[in-house]
Amino acid sequence: MEESCSKQESKVADVTPKKWSPRDASSYALRKRSPSPSSRSDTNPLATKKQKTSPRDLAINEPLVSPPPPRKSLRRSVGKTRKSLPPVHQSNAELSKAINLELPECERFSELLRSCFQFSVQKLEESLNNADGFDAKCFDTKVALVTQKIKRFTERLSRDGTLKKCTEQDDSLTSNPETEALKDKIRECTLKFANESHTWEKLLRITKIKQKTCPEI
Repeated sequence: MEESCSKQESKVADVTPKKWSPRDASSYALRKRSPSPSSRSDTNPLATKKQKTSPRDLAINEPLVSPPPPRKSLRRSVGKTRKSLPPVHQSNAELSKAINLELPECERFSELLRSCFQFSVQKLEESLNNADGFDAKCFDTKVALVTQKIKRFTERLSRDGTLKKCTEQDDSLTSNPETEALKDKIRECTLKFANESHTWEKLLRITKIKQKTCPEI
């Protein structure tokens, strides 16, 4: 009986909490507040920041890329690169001279028709450049369409023999003196009109130069 009572008293003594002194309480509080060195290094934000922005990571994951060049405005670049039609000939007298003489007469005639159209378009564009409301893009589009039509038209005339008939020389006309005199007269008038046209074109160029150089009154 006494032994059982002593065992129960020892168990109660083991379960009873130990009384702490003020010194033990303060040391326990300090240990609880200050983290261990291992946990301190794991939760340090500076360490994680250094790991994210290390030079090695920047060199591997974020290569330096040169900035792209500034993009040009499409509208301005198109406006700057747009050019008028290239000059075909300075005068109408040069149209036939520019065509190859080794070509057959019917082909030379076909080339002459197309050259005359290009020459007329060039003169028309020069006169419309200073006009109000002139749309160069629309003008070029219409010129391209008409050029294709003229090309198909001359090809059709060449296939059906019309151009060949126009350029062939009739032997019956060469024996007639009146016809020869008429031909000479036509050549003389053609040369006269060509020289007169050249003179007017020269005068027109001089007038345009004077208008640009002289101040407005």
